[in-house]
Amino acid sequence: MICPFPFLQDRGSPLLVYNCVSALSEFGHEIDLLCFPLGRDPGVKNVHVHKVWRFTSHIPIGLSWSKPLYDILLLFKAIGMRLRNQYDLVHGQHIEGTLIGLLVKGKLPLYYTIHSLLSEEMKITKVPGAGALQKLFKVVEAIAYRAAAKIFPVSPSFLEVVGRYTDRQKCHFIPDVGPEAPIKTAIAEKIKADFAGKVRFMYSGNLTVYQGIDLLLEAFRNIDAHLIIVGGSEDMVQHYRRLAERSGVHNAHFLGMQRAEDIPSYLAAADVLVSPRLEGSNIPSKLFTYIGMQKPIVLTDIPAHTQLEREAFLFCRTTPADLAAKLQSLLDDETRSAYQQKVAHAARNFTWEAYKNKLAEVY
Repeated sequence: MICPFPFLQDRGSPLLVYNCVSALSEFGHEIDLLCFPLGRDPGVKNVHVHKVWRFTSHIPIGLSWSKPLYDILLLFKAIGMRLRNQYDLVHGQHIEGTLIGLLVKGKLPLYYTIHSLLSEEMKITKVPGAGALQKLFKVVEAIAYRAAAKIFPVSPSFLEVVGRYTDRQKCHFIPDVGPEAPIKTAIAEKIKADFAGKVRFMYSGNLTVYQGIDLLLEAFRNIDAHLIIVGGSEDMVQHYRRLAERSGVHNAHFLGMQRAEDIPSYLAAADVLVSPRLEGSNIPSKLFTYIGMQKPIVLTDIPAHTQLEREAFLFCRTTPADLAAKLQSLLDDETRSAYQQKVAHAARNFTWEAYKNKLAEVY
């Protein structure tokens, strides 16, 4: 398995891969996982992590100058591993991992997990020459679609795109699942004690601009409740603390980055979960974790959020006024209870057993 990102880290793509290899390990498969440096040992039986040489102290989320260089190192290491070992298949994560897999696979089957579409991301980026890059990435993605024996899109919206270039029967959408971590009562009770007396709204995830934290803070100006934000680098946490202070949002609390296995314990202390994401069509992994907590969920009405049992969630437009109105409505106990029941009903389709069963059918 070729992963063009650090592994394991507590964010979307690495956690999705962690679920996949954990399930494959339970099935008895043995996996060589090739990835960027950084990240911690996942500690999964039969999963052997191989990292390329490290020449930076940090690998940011999104585009960066270092990633193409790390991709080149991945390619050379993948060639060596392919020559030394006997494999049954090659599984590429993201377009970069899949293209490297295409170059080294020989006659082996190639699997492709689509986490996002670079051609789509180029529509909204400020990178010079984004239009030309978008056309290039469309060509490259089409090559990967046609070369792959099986394709695993993380969102149903990708099925239509893939179908323009190859047989859609190769595609298998497997909804992700939140971590199977036990709730640590001490963590949950501390959050409840620290932020008592008012409804607790909580966001968990990174704090990059597209996650909509600016929108959330603007909407929360006149909400008489606690806003608890879990996640983000120290620089981003400090940035948003200052923004909250300048905006007069004094009931926003930033808890910073926490371990992935502890996130469910934090979410368990929330009354309402929020994802104010601004753009994108790939389902964020946090949504599956949110669903597993069986709490009312407020989501912006964008493709990334509208592909899973829409009736279970409370949607808002990507405006401060509409988000504020939806948050305000959930201060009512009966409204919160009604949405909690809806999410609990939907959660039956997103369990660890359901995930493993679907993966076993197609892998």
